[in-house]
Amino acid sequence: MAHDVSLDAGSALDEKGNGASVPNLRTARLDLDSVYGSGPDDQRFLYQRLDPRQFLLGANEKGQPDLPRNAEGHALIADTRNDQNILIAQMHLAFLRFHNQRLAQTRSFDEARRLTRWHYQWVVIDDFLTRLCGRDLVTSLLGQWGRPNLRFFRPGENASVPIEFALAGFRIGHSMVRPKYGLNDALDVKLEAPIRIFNGDMIAASLAGERSIPDGWFIQWDRFVEHDGSRPQLSKRFDTNIAWPLHLLPLPGFLVPKRAYRSLSFLTLLRGWRMSLPSGQAVARRMGESVLAGENDREDPLWWYLLREAEALGDGGERLGPVGARLVGEVLVGLLASDPTSYYRVQPDWEPTLDAEGVRFQLRDFLRHAGVRMKA
Repeated sequence: MAHDVSLDAGSALDEKGNGASVPNLRTARLDLDSVYGSGPDDQRFLYQRLDPRQFLLGANEKGQPDLPRNAEGHALIADTRNDQNILIAQMHLAFLRFHNQRLAQTRSFDEARRLTRWHYQWVVIDDFLTRLCGRDLVTSLLGQWGRPNLRFFRPGENASVPIEFALAGFRIGHSMVRPKYGLNDALDVKLEAPIRIFNGDMIAASLAGERSIPDGWFIQWDRFVEHDGSRPQLSKRFDTNIAWPLHLLPLPGFLVPKRAYRSLSFLTLLRGWRMSLPSGQAVARRMGESVLAGENDREDPLWWYLLREAEALGDGGERLGPVGARLVGEVLVGLLASDPTSYYRVQPDWEPTLDAEGVRFQLRDFLRHAGVRMKA
């Protein structure tokens, strides 16, 4: 989602700024431009030669599904950030397959893209955002018949991503990452342990991406979403303790000579300070929410504050606190409402047309209909 709504390729860490939004080479919409790029008429390398309505798919040396890659192993995808690690790479692959599955039913590229986008938008709002912020707040934000009920975010027709969201609110996901993950049952037995998300400079022994999927390292998706009674690996609760592998990102030493600059927490705090983000207490006061006291009588960086708030006021870190929930909720609903092609604008009463395993369509259903491997 973060890669779908924003791409800041021009700002440096030592750049000072105080803008209302970050420079963005992405459309600030939930339109999957990070998957579709500018379409088959322009970026033909993303699509099959004989049928440019279909995404190009790839395979590793053992013939197992992978992103399409060139001879040097670089992924042929619209946003190379979606190859940063093996988890997001295989999620991107699921989106390619979901589109191709819809195309097999509709035979129209535009219709397959619409169905893919709309089911994705539904999952973002009704599954992800509801878990993060609570259904009552999300229902309130959605308003009635395509008219959102937003108190602070005014997206307009050409929405931009607010700097508080891009550099703090949506970086709460850093706290959710576990240090290790098991990809599938067979690999757990073979390796006798889950795999570290990053392992310093030891790329081969981690889930670091930008390489072909190793033999047998496919995702068995019921390890990540509840499916047919499975017990998936849960995300971490929100707190201020970031998983240790994220403090030593696999960045080339000649580019990042200082160890601190390989810490995701340090980079997030530094970027927020450089861009003059307001403090968490200042945002809470502006929203009229309860204000947590800062440590040592000082106000907290916004990102840090949102994590502390979730831990203190979000059922022990199971969801966001009131400031974080409103910040993230208003922006995601606002971006959906500002997109004239979204289901919310075109058909506000639309619901997923594909069957669901439970009462409501969720990410697990999107993955099922993509045809990825769900069970051992």
